[in-house]
Amino acid sequence: MKLKGVSEFQRKLRRIGGGEMRRAASSALNKTGALARTRIIKGVASAEKVPVGQVRKRVYLARSTVKTLKIVQIGYARPISLVTLIRNPSPDQGQRRKRSLKVNKKVYPNAFVRTGKNGKTHVFERNGKKGRQGKGRWAKYKNLEKLDKVGIEIQPTVEKVLPKVQIRVYNSDFRRLFAHEYNFRLSKL
Repeated sequence: MKLKGVSEFQRKLRRIGGGEMRRAASSALNKTGALARTRIIKGVASAEKVPVGQVRKRVYLARSTVKTLKIVQIGYARPISLVTLIRNPSPDQGQRRKRSLKVNKKVYPNAFVRTGKNGKTHVFERNGKKGRQGKGRWAKYKNLEKLDKVGIEIQPTVEKVLPKVQIRVYNSDFRRLFAHEYNFRLSKL
């Protein structure tokens, strides 16, 4: 006597044991990673007092697949340029200012706005000193100051916030999301 539907039941069991569990785990990992990414971005933005949009460009999430079952979150080390935080960054017209530049409630004493060699507007800072080059009466006065682009370093904050947030989010949300995804896939069989 042959039972009806046994082969279909066996096929469903194989799907549950193999592919569906891995798909549910991959989906739960991706959703948990997205939650962690959002909280990392908010934490870094509030700590550095910069807009969330500027930090969002610098935090990346490599998504999980059914084969790999791992995600990678990276915070890039590139600093945030001060020009992006100034509302109307009109460059100085070549005159040297005695006053300092104030951005995000922080004062940069030797900073100024100028158009760079590439034609884009940047915030530069003077580092160095003025002086004479050479000796004797034939020495020429030359500007020995070096100009550096000014930015807000976020890498130390990202390195501090990222692991804490990842552990907290994965411990609190992964099991719930995995159970939800797995039950959803079981209901579709």
